[in-house]
Amino acid sequence: MVTEKQLKRAHEYDFLKTIELKNFVAVKGHDFSKPFNFKEFLESFRTTGFQATNLGVAIDIIRKMRKDKVKIILTYTSNLVTSGLRDVIAYLVKNKLVHAVCTTGGGVEEDIMKCLRPFALGDFKGDAKELYVKGLNRTGDIYVGDDVYMDFEKFLLPILERFYQRQLKENKIVGTPELVAELGKEINNESSILYCAFKNDIPVFAPGRVR
Repeated sequence: MVTEKQLKRAHEYDFLKTIELKNFVAVKGHDFSKPFNFKEFLESFRTTGFQATNLGVAIDIIRKMRKDKVKIILTYTSNLVTSGLRDVIAYLVKNKLVHAVCTTGGGVEEDIMKCLRPFALGDFKGDAKELYVKGLNRTGDIYVGDDVYMDFEKFLLPILERFYQRQLKENKIVGTPELVAELGKEINNESSILYCAFKNDIPVFAPGRVR
């Protein structure tokens, strides 16, 4: 049996005197036993902890930005376009909830590629070698066929040639926002981020395309 003396000594080693916390926010999640209220559900993120709290803070920031009518520049990497979050981004651009977009080269090309052929939900554990011989590429748990890359090339090359000839004629370098707007115009697909941006005159910057 552990004696009182031994227990006290262990506590002295392991437990320090706790300071008194004042004006703190208690950790608390959403109460699903009540009638569901979406606004209250979102606000509960702030007190949930971990990444939910960061999301709650982000929601507060966005609300303030919209209230103050500031210019909102949406930035994202290509993997978000690879996933279903592309549809969320397209919604924001389609409904003019952002004023400008900045993405990577992959964010441009994969938006176009998804208009040409759908990506397939696969498996994180998919064997890369086995997929390769089947003409498939794995991005996380999403499979993209080689054929869609070939379709994208057929779509892109005539546009690049047209812009190249225009640059020679005008002796002026075309910026990426203008090129990306042309891609959006040409793809003419409501599901496309680039098309929605072109339609609403929202500039899309892709710094990686100028290298």
